[in-house]
This record gives sequence, C-alpha cells and structure tokens, in this order.
Amino acid sequence: MQCLWVGIAAIAIIYLMTNQNRNVYTRPSRLEALSGMISRVNPFVGVSARIQRALTTDHLIDASTVWPDLKPGLISLIDNSKVSKGSTNEPTSDDEKKENYRKLLEYVESKHNAKACIVIFAHWCPHCKTIIQEMAEKANELSKDGISYLLVNGESVSQEAFTGPNPFVSLQYYPTILCMTGNKGKQVSSLTEARETIASAPDDDIEETKKDEKEESVDEETDKSSSIQDVLAQLF
Repeated sequence: MQCLWVGIAAIAIIYLMTNQNRNVYTRPSRLEALSGMISRVNPFVGVSARIQRALTTDHLIDASTVWPDLKPGLISLIDNSKVSKGSTNEPTSDDEKKENYRKLLEYVESKHNAKACIVIFAHWCPHCKTIIQEMAEKANELSKDGISYLLVNGESVSQEAFTGPNPFVSLQYYPTILCMTGNKGKQVSSLTEARETIASAPDDDIEETKKDEKEESVDEETDKSSSIQDVLAQLF
C-alpha cells in the first residue's frame, strides 16, 4: 500500500514539473519564427546603390488621385508625397524638394518623353485650377495626341530648379507651361498652344530622340551581356 502512494506521488510530481515547463516555454508558431528571421534580413545585400535607389524611390504620382476629375493614367504629378491624402497645404521638406527636382530632371531626360507638356503650378493659384479643369474636360483628346503630360507643384521642388546659374526654367509666374519635342523645349502661354507646337514640330526632332533611345538600349544590352560574361568567367 505504501508503495502505491509513493508511485502516485511520483506521478503527481512529474505532472506538475511538466506543466511548469510548458508555462515557461511556448514554441513559436511558424509565422512568428519567420517574422523574426525576416526582421534580421537586409534585402539590399549585394545590390548596387543605383538599384537600391530605384527600388526605394516612389514613382510619380497619378494626378487623378489628387483631382478625381482627371482621367487615371493620363497625367503624372510631382508634388508633396502627402498630397494624395488631401494635404495640399503641407510644407515639403528640403530632402523631398531635392528628390522631386531629381524626378523632374529624370522625366525631362527620359527618351520616353520625346513629346511632353509640363505644367508648373501652385495649389493656391486660380489660373492653375483652370488649366487642370481644362485637362479634365479634354481628357479624350489628350489621351490620343501621343503627348506625355506632367503637373509639377513648383513649391514642392528645390528652388535651384528655377534660380541659380543653370535653372531648369526661369519661373516668374504660375502656371508656367512648357512643351518638349525631342531635345528642344519652349515656354508657351496655353495648353492649346503647347499641343499645337508639339504637333507642328519637325519629325527630325522626334526621330533624333528615338535614335538616341535605340543607341542607349543597344549600349545597355551590351553592358548587360558583358556583365553576364564576367559573372560566368568568375564561376567557371
């Protein structure tokens, strides 16, 4: 009988110790374990700075997210990053202004925008609102003319874009409308004049830009091929 009680007591002690260990350590779920691993992984290990910037830089804003009357996918926007949430009066930081200036130069230098119309505006400007309303009303026409359209909030871009020894444009008033054909640019007084100027531009201006684009594409493919050969040479 005494042995029976000793056995029961031993079983009870083992049971209590097992429950205590369970309270101290709970095995993490698979999701929790994975999240812990991911938080310690650097996604940019071995990636060049140029590609890192491309992966972490936001694209141009679709203007229709700010002005719902505009046709989605038709007009791009460079502005304060918070403007999509309705904060049109939010001050833009100096770092974001510099980044927006970089985006503007990148847009202008892109061979994909051989025919482009750029409108530099301010949210408080009544004449700018008229231009944007005109864009909304002529959406069907704008979508067929083969022109890239960009709205730029002049107050969200670094002022070196408009002043200094090499300004992008000498900004004197809002709105300022620019049209680009190939490598040539011109300041115009209206959206209609911009479209007419671009439509009447010599084909040579556009063809020259397309030729440059093809040459750059060939150079990129050559560089890519060389890079692959270099990697293979290292591996084998």
